[in-house]
Amino acid sequence: MTEDEWSDRELRSIGMILSGRATDEIDQRGRPIYGDTILLLLNGGNRSRLYTLPRIEWPGAWEELLNTARPPGARRVQRSTVNLTAHSIILLRHNEHLGAAPVPG
Repeated sequence: MTEDEWSDRELRSIGMILSGRATDEIDQRGRPIYGDTILLLLNGGNRSRLYTLPRIEWPGAWEELLNTARPPGARRVQRSTVNLTAHSIILLRHNEHLGAAPVPG
């Protein structure tokens, strides 16, 4: 995010990614213990915002765990972007057990 974007009162949205591989925990055999990579998107503005999903270095696909603009239920993300509706929150998890999602050309 640029300084101008951060200062823009109209944007009123932010995203935060937490990498499940950014850990120093190990199991009893000394192997690293990995968790889920999650992405939280918040939109406090009056307009929808399109977010481009970050590329993850390891296999898998994004899965929508929570979207306050939709009925409950996990959904696989089929595109490289998500629409963050005005006044909503989306919580995504990068699921390594899902194959890579097809990206429309």
